[in-house]
Amino acid sequence: MAALVRDTINAKSHCKLMPSQPLINEREKRIRMSKDVKMESTVLNSTKTDFLTLQGRKRRLNSK
Repeated sequence: MAALVRDTINAKSHCKLMPSQPLINEREKRIRMSKDVKMESTVLNSTKTDFLTLQGRKRRLNSK
C-alpha cells in the first residue's frame, strides 16, 4: 500500500515536471485507477465490493 502511495506521489510530481506529455500521463492515470479499483475489490472481498468500487470510481472521476 505504501508503495502505491509513493508511486502516485511520484507520478504527480512527474506530471508537474513534464507537462509536455499529457497523453502518456492521462493513460498512466487511467491504468493506475483501474489498479486501485482492483485492489479495493480484493481487499474488501464482500458482497458490497461491486457497489463500493463503483462508488470509488465515481468519486475519483468527480474529484478531477
